[in-house]
Amino acid sequence: MKSRTKDGVGYKRPRSGAEVQISYNVTLKFSDEIVEQKSSTSHVIGTISGDQLSQTLDKALLQMTKGEACTLDCLEPKYPYNDGKKYLINLRLEQIYELKD
Repeated sequence: MKSRTKDGVGYKRPRSGAEVQISYNVTLKFSDEIVEQKSSTSHVIGTISGDQLSQTLDKALLQMTKGEACTLDCLEPKYPYNDGKKYLINLRLEQIYELKD
């Protein structure tokens, strides 16, 4: 479940194959324990070798605009690590890089 915590600007959304700059942290749902954290990192949406975390981020990023922030409440235990635990992901889309066709 995705909950927007900050509105983005404009209407442009990234598409599969786009390179974006994101920041995120993953915490256990009923704890403040940070499991994974990345700041201003590059991410390509829809990479074939994507793990469960990448697939989880991709689903949200395709619905976001630049500057938007959200919290992902991972209700299915297969997301984001397929280990049966429940997680929250705080995600921010900082930049969408132009794709040239």
